[in-house]
Amino acid sequence: MVSYDGSSLYVHDNNIKVGAGSKFSVNFDQKTLTGTVAGVDLPNELIKLSATIKGNTFSGTQQNDKINIRTEGAFYGKNASELSGVFASDDGAVKGAYGARKQ
Repeated sequence: MVSYDGSSLYVHDNNIKVGAGSKFSVNFDQKTLTGTVAGVDLPNELIKLSATIKGNTFSGTQQNDKINIRTEGAFYGKNASELSGVFASDDGAVKGAYGARKQ
């Protein structure tokens, strides 16, 4: 399991969450990624993300409190030293982007 920490920017019900944090766990053997994005002003408000890895890209959907949030992104740099991606809920109420570095 490999850990990544970073930041994100997202909008939830038209409220911008600037400088939010992001954390990811990646299992390259099982080709899975799980993570969270948390708002700085609302640290208990976690958006959960999960995806399947294919090559250097990933995509997937995770249910969060009765809404589905889809994410897609890619790994960058030597030995996948960084990742970045975007996410959005099916209803469009939540959307944003994130980036993180391998720890």
